[in-house]
Amino acid sequence: MTYQNDGTFRRKEPKSNQEPLEGLVDGHFDEYHSALYFVDVMHGLAYLHSHHIIHRDLKPENILLDTRGIARLSDFGVSHIFDDKAAGMPVSPDRRPTGLTRHDTDSALEMKSMGTHGLMTKTEGTWAFWSPEMCQSSQAFSGYAADIWAAGVCLYIFVTGKLPFYTNIPMDLFDMIKEAKVPFEGLDLSDNLWQLLHMTLEKDPAQRAGVGDCLKHPFLLLARAQRIQHLSVE
Repeated sequence: MTYQNDGTFRRKEPKSNQEPLEGLVDGHFDEYHSALYFVDVMHGLAYLHSHHIIHRDLKPENILLDTRGIARLSDFGVSHIFDDKAAGMPVSPDRRPTGLTRHDTDSALEMKSMGTHGLMTKTEGTWAFWSPEMCQSSQAFSGYAADIWAAGVCLYIFVTGKLPFYTNIPMDLFDMIKEAKVPFEGLDLSDNLWQLLHMTLEKDPAQRAGVGDCLKHPFLLLARAQRIQHLSVE
């Protein structure tokens, strides 16, 4: 998927020796593949957040598919690392994430909302993926909760091909993100998907879903089970 200046994401034409991406329908992914990729994103954020790392620029361009069709997070140029005490969370085992262990899946499933952890005031990343609290001048915000908002924007794009909020005028964009309702009319989304999008695109960071809340949601249950079966190292 490539970013367009009109606020949409469109598919790159595959090279002659590449298979077309599975699940693409009218410029966006179907719900089944969107769920699979979102599970991958949640497991990626679980690993980062448990190591006190905030991505800060999560967007489709920074979500890559490997040869197995697994989504991986990339481009950590503006990421932030908190020290252990500042993060206020336990550190998971330090290892290279080549698969999923039971510890990975269980700890990710139990990760709560972190709207009060990882507070910061410096904003980074791509404006259209900023959370509402980031658009408030000089207001401290949770980098962890902001990552969840950006993940919700990515999920919205996966299933619609469009950004929920977009304009070329930055101040108008920030006002839309802070005040406007997320546009769901006419999108023909399933009830479970609609609920998950509401949980991740909750404007109040204290009420926004955590990684575990997302992974436990019915929309992701089948995708999560399939990823555990596919990636288990045990």
